[in-house]
Amino acid sequence: MGLLSRWFGARVEPDALADGEFVAFPTRYSTFGNTLHIRFVYTPDPRHQTDAAIVHGAVVNEWDLPHPVWKEDFHRYKPFCQRLPTARTRGVALWVRDFAFPFADIPPDYLNNANFPHWLTETGQLRGEFAEMPGRTPAERSKLRIRRVRKRGGRLIRTALIQANFALFEPGTEDLPCLVLFTPDDRISEEQLQEWASAVSELKNTEPADPTLAAVAALTTDERFVYYRRDRLPKQIVGRHDVFVAQLYARRAYLPDGSISERILHCLAEPGERGMIEHVPEGLDP
Repeated sequence: MGLLSRWFGARVEPDALADGEFVAFPTRYSTFGNTLHIRFVYTPDPRHQTDAAIVHGAVVNEWDLPHPVWKEDFHRYKPFCQRLPTARTRGVALWVRDFAFPFADIPPDYLNNANFPHWLTETGQLRGEFAEMPGRTPAERSKLRIRRVRKRGGRLIRTALIQANFALFEPGTEDLPCLVLFTPDDRISEEQLQEWASAVSELKNTEPADPTLAAVAALTTDERFVYYRRDRLPKQIVGRHDVFVAQLYARRAYLPDGSISERILHCLAEPGERGMIEHVPEGLDP
């Protein structure tokens, strides 16, 4: 592939090259022989290249457009490589680009279950390279993400459920998204967390005159899931406390009887205004 890549100009735009590992989300894929070509969205901006919420948020926001850029045709040797309009990406330089992987590196369930963050390293060509090989099953991928949060300084926290996919309240096998509230202050009681969660939930499908509360209402009304998105709650709801609303994938294996029966979920969260958060089993070692 290397020789053919040079002939067909497969090297990408210099501004699209990332320095070090970066997070990427798939949008489309195509098969060519024994390789899978995956069209990813990512950023080479060193300030944000591991910020999954910014990258996945761009995918979610662009998906409903009539002709998003990632619908361009695939080429066997020349990768599609185009920058997204910054007006829709919070000013961050986000790129859409094709990467080719041998099928041996791809999870067996991939074509039906690809919506998870991928961690890549730069090759400068069509050939893709994983910084961390994706797990072969959803359970393995969850464990890898938990390990990554630990490496990034993640702490065990309690979160209060605001809302969840309705199917999570019934037994099942599919992991599904939910919206939770948390604070890094472990002195806050579970009762207080649930009180704040109820206050946020009550704003769903409302249009408060206060623009700050209207923004909170939008967090519950817009149910599109964005990996690791977190938003600070205003003092009108939580006073001077540091409290965040976070989008979370609930793992059936970590729920009693495989469904939500309690309003408190245990998680591992990266500290700060932004960062990873993963559902973990209760009793996970600190």
